[in-house]
Amino acid sequence: MKISTSILISCLLIFITIDAACQTKTPGYMGKRVNLQLNVNTAPAVSSLIDLSTWSEALVDINPRVSINLEYTVGTSHALSGSYERTSDQIIIEKAKFQNEITGTIFGNTFTVGDKIFKSYTGSISPHGKYFIVKLSYHNMNLKDRGGFFGTDIKELGNYKSFSFGWGIGKQVVFSKKVNFNLLLTNSYNWDYLRYLLISANGYSPDYYGFNPLNTAVYRKLFADNILGVTVGLGILL
Repeated sequence: MKISTSILISCLLIFITIDAACQTKTPGYMGKRVNLQLNVNTAPAVSSLIDLSTWSEALVDINPRVSINLEYTVGTSHALSGSYERTSDQIIIEKAKFQNEITGTIFGNTFTVGDKIFKSYTGSISPHGKYFIVKLSYHNMNLKDRGGFFGTDIKELGNYKSFSFGWGIGKQVVFSKKVNFNLLLTNSYNWDYLRYLLISANGYSPDYYGFNPLNTAVYRKLFADNILGVTVGLGILL
């Protein structure tokens, strides 16, 4: 099942509509609405918890990724965010489908939209203080053979698009009037790999639903690298 990229736009419009209806025109902390951040995202790839023995990547794969995040305060307790992240990491295709493993590289872009809800009862005022976030990510990834299994002439193995959804809890601290620090813990799920797990759990063959060793490995990698995440960053209020 293909999911249109219009879902991202639709979700963003829903966020805007809800926040506009619930919030007053009061600006955010210190009268600032725009927050531009540079974040570093890391995650332990908890592969041993989500896959079979064919998955041979190490349990801890920090794989730091840099993202640019733009946040706009729409009320005293709400802020909308959008971010761009460039991903590049090693990937291993499962042995079950081939006589040998394929060691490749996954690289591409991830775009994320989110809604931050600041906890006003703790004294938080967007974009300062403790918050809860719900988010939706769109991944546009490429898989490249590092050479060896397919031969030297075949390098590009395909382009794969997928979605992830998740939530998180975090804290932003504004200091020096404009500069702010962000710490965020997230829990995200790749939609296509969830489909793969559900289909397999019900006794059906994923092959009949469009899955193959290559796209399954990409979806599994996205699942493993994002199910648990830690983000730290610095921003400036504009």
